[in-house]
Amino acid sequence: MACNQKQPDINRKNKEHSNINLNETTKDNKTDYYPKNSVERSEVWNINSLLSKIFSYCNFKDLIEYNIVCKNWNQITNPIIHQSIKLLRGEEILDSIYGCNLDNSSLILEIEECISNNEKHALSVKEFTLSNQIQSQKLVSFFEAFNYIENLTLYCVNMNQDLFLCIINPLTQLRDLKLDNFNVNYTSNKHNFPQAIQLPSSLTRIAISNVCIDNNPELFIQTINSHRTISHTISKFENF
Repeated sequence: MACNQKQPDINRKNKEHSNINLNETTKDNKTDYYPKNSVERSEVWNINSLLSKIFSYCNFKDLIEYNIVCKNWNQITNPIIHQSIKLLRGEEILDSIYGCNLDNSSLILEIEECISNNEKHALSVKEFTLSNQIQSQKLVSFFEAFNYIENLTLYCVNMNQDLFLCIINPLTQLRDLKLDNFNVNYTSNKHNFPQAIQLPSSLTRIAISNVCIDNNPELFIQTINSHRTISHTISKFENF
């Protein structure tokens, strides 16, 4: 008499295998679940990016308050707070320290103080305006320390062409250069640069207004004319 053995249900097995969740993977005998579209969600809900955008519209006083709320907010607001930098401290502080005697030696001390206090944020500093008359190599140290500046304005200052070249040379990320009421001259006893330098390839705009040149600063002129990628130039020379 034939033995009636129960045959395995092949169709059932195939059906079970076909229902395997493709979002389920095993590793080291453990099962991990990866939610669908997790990458897309993380990009949309990037809270730090959203906060950075919001903070960029806040005034400086509010940013200082937000900066001390927590470590995360501190890290987000630091690049915004330190995007621009001032060479000198406020007038009240300067008056209390130097009185009316803010001479060149005092300005040099201020440069040293500025570098000491802010160099740790050098990567964040993108904008700077020089509007103080300072004839010192210490000024070069400032630009060497903050060499990630992208927007530079030289306003109402006089300098020799050698100092100008020393200032521009370390700024390899410079994008926008503005010379306004700027006087430049040739001085024979300054020879840090025996020849003109090439403006950085990152530079896309030069604005020159009311620039006066004395004693034929040839290297300054050659440097300004060395640009190759400038998309926009505004020029107005009072005395050429």
